[in-house]
Amino acid sequence: MNGFKLDQREHNYHWFIFTYYVLKENILCKNMFNQGFDCFIPKVKVLVNNKNREMNLFPGYGFGYIPSSKLSSLKYTKGIKTLLRQGKGYASISKTEISNLMLLCENALANPIIYKPKIGDTVKIDKGAFKNNLAQVIGLDGKDRIELMLSFLSREIILDFNLKNITQI
Repeated sequence: MNGFKLDQREHNYHWFIFTYYVLKENILCKNMFNQGFDCFIPKVKVLVNNKNREMNLFPGYGFGYIPSSKLSSLKYTKGIKTLLRQGKGYASISKTEISNLMLLCENALANPIIYKPKIGDTVKIDKGAFKNNLAQVIGLDGKDRIELMLSFLSREIILDFNLKNITQI
């Protein structure tokens, strides 16, 4: 994600939507920057199982701020799969929506989104005697505890676990 100012561009610039190869994200941004295009790939920080992760908000999708006359250059930039189409033209998004999205991403990077499993979710147990078994969440007990139902030896057992010891599936 490059730093840029939206108000410094001409009126014929638009935010076009593209799909890209996820593993080539860094190369894509570098190639777009070398061509003078701005690239925005929305990312947020999520706290999952007490671990901070930076995740793409829309995996495989990004936005390029370019003039309409340079669409062919964007289309053939290394790392881009396709430009999204809308009818006969190419899909674009308004500057205000991109600004709102950027603000949301900045806030999420500063304050990670905390993810906790919900009742009915399936989780995998990571530690203890029931390691690598799947269980269903049946209750949330307090801040760091969770109640699970596990099918073990043809019986259903209700267990109380620490959130650190499970992984969301």
